[in-house]
Amino acid sequence: MEESMDKDLLGICIPTFNRSSYLRILLDSLVPQAHKYGVIIYISDNCSSDTTKETVYEFQKNYGNIVYDRNTTNIGFYRNLIKVLKMASTGYIWMLDDDDVIRDGAVELIIGSLRSNPDFVILNSSDCNRDMSIKLPKIIDCDKNIYYNKGDHYKVLFDLRKNGYFGMMAPMILKRSVITDNLNLMEDPSFELFGNSYLPLLLFYRSIINKSGIFLCEPVILRRTNIRSEGDSPFEWHIGGRIRALQWLTQYGYPEYIVKQSLDHSFSAALFNAVVVKAEDPRRKIFTEFLKKTRLIPNYEKLIYLILDNVPTYILKTMRQIIYKLSGI
Repeated sequence: MEESMDKDLLGICIPTFNRSSYLRILLDSLVPQAHKYGVIIYISDNCSSDTTKETVYEFQKNYGNIVYDRNTTNIGFYRNLIKVLKMASTGYIWMLDDDDVIRDGAVELIIGSLRSNPDFVILNSSDCNRDMSIKLPKIIDCDKNIYYNKGDHYKVLFDLRKNGYFGMMAPMILKRSVITDNLNLMEDPSFELFGNSYLPLLLFYRSIINKSGIFLCEPVILRRTNIRSEGDSPFEWHIGGRIRALQWLTQYGYPEYIVKQSLDHSFSAALFNAVVVKAEDPRRKIFTEFLKKTRLIPNYEKLIYLILDNVPTYILKTMRQIIYKLSGI
């Protein structure tokens, strides 16, 4: 174990709920790599009713650097994510979804990049189907690492926005100080209403503003697509958090046209997901009101979204089946 140099350098945070089979696959890919460098794995179990606890205990027998805590009640994805981030005490934090799979050599590559003390590291991924067959080898198509200097945050957003790399946990590694510096904002109850993607977005943008960092070209994550996470809905994941976080960017001098293009992408994704899965969530009324106040989204797109919101569930289910059949999902 190369633990002496890298001890407390990187911690991996995994919120989980009732996905023991996926979590096992993730840990199978992660633990052998983490063991080599003494990387600490933090898992917060949101009161799962499946075999999550037993699965984690099984891995803990062979690797002592797994810190596991189980909530006595389900506190929601948003609060569970905050909890697992607060559990970490390492210099850098890598947030992972419990259904991700880590490629061989990923931790070694990441540790090597962290030794130069960047403010942030952005990771490339491969998109996979449910059976882990690769659908898109590289989400960001590039042939070499990209290095960002302080003041390059416009370029970071420009490089990532066209590929939909917003609101996801696994592609970013950030300093723990970003968590501690923004803890009061993270725990503000009003932000929970803006959805699960708001927190990763907030931390991402706070990490890149006037900071230096690295984008690692080689994909290190195999990312399942079309898998719903705890609490996901088109209102939470694709609309609420993204609108709130992206509009917040204008306060930091981002050109409005870049923010608008990013919102366009988010809005298109939300329309698709509103068809793929109908969210029976009373909070959609909050987002409906919020949409009426968002000046950056064209009125015709708001209208389409609101129409879809009121389409009967049985019609959306039929449309979902058609989409699945046409796309081979």
